[in-house]
Amino acid sequence: MAKYKITEAQMQKIFEAIESKKITEFVDNYPPGSDTSSAPWNQGGGKTSRAITSDGNFELVANTFASFLIRNKENNQLYYTDIDAWEGLSGTNKWSDIKDELFDFLEVPEESVEDEDGRSMAPVEDWKDSINSDDLADALVNYMNYNASRNNDINIVNSEEWQDGNGKFVIINSDNIDDITNGSLKEKAIAFLK
Repeated sequence: MAKYKITEAQMQKIFEAIESKKITEFVDNYPPGSDTSSAPWNQGGGKTSRAITSDGNFELVANTFASFLIRNKENNQLYYTDIDAWEGLSGTNKWSDIKDELFDFLEVPEESVEDEDGRSMAPVEDWKDSINSDDLADALVNYMNYNASRNNDINIVNSEEWQDGNGKFVIINSDNIDDITNGSLKEKAIAFLK
């Protein structure tokens, strides 16, 4: 049986070579041979932003393309909103709509962009076109639950203030059922209030 002697210097070279090989094979935490441009993780598209979600007492009763009926499970109070209530100048004096206002609560399609700081994800240019009324309904419920859990103002008003164009949500009861402009939601609210 032959005995081989390896010097400390030779051992050091062996370990350096192994370490060097390991580092070059696992750049960007990809397994060896997977750094091709056709790999799924190198493809753009299909990604969305992470929406804020929040559980709580508010839940969707019904919605249409532009109108939403929401109830508080704790006290059975109904609330109504429509997309017109969310249009206007934002705090930055920039015109905004419901999709702008609920941006943090929506899963917005993103694309990879590159600037002087490197690559990052940004909303696709026409992101608003991909948001439907069900997406808005989910975002509204999450918006209400999130802000209620933090004791933030949700901008709920009474009928008189609503008719003056104030508020984001109006409290619905049998006296102001006509504040609901959508016929099918009005019927659901009437049935709910009986």
